[in-house]
Amino acid sequence: MVKKTIRLHMSRAAAAVALLTLLVACSPQEKLESAVNKGLEDVNSAIQSIDVSKYTDPMEYIKSNQQLIDDMIAKGDESLKEIVAQFEQTKTNGMEEWVLAYVGNQLLPQPIEGWETGREWYEQYVAKFVESK
Repeated sequence: MVKKTIRLHMSRAAAAVALLTLLVACSPQEKLESAVNKGLEDVNSAIQSIDVSKYTDPMEYIKSNQQLIDDMIAKGDESLKEIVAQFEQTKTNGMEEWVLAYVGNQLLPQPIEGWETGREWYEQYVAKFVESK
């Protein structure tokens, strides 16, 4: 029994050393790329988890899911890029898009005013920040 326990601890220690070796072997660029990819995965996962089907008012959804919204806002430009990509990939214009537009608007240095739908927000975003470049 003692030998089994010692072997188990040794194999865990060996696995930990292998993991540390792998982490140390990564270049700073690889570590940065890994962190960025992880951040994008988190944002994409947050966007995919938006389920507005139980709500009739987008602000009701936002209030009920404030932590998710706050997490997306905290990711800053990563979230904005993924939100814009989501609009580029689809032509839908429902409550989910409104929620994405709300989050995207929170991330802008100059929030867009006067939009009523998510698609309107996106079109104004493109006109203001993409086409003007």
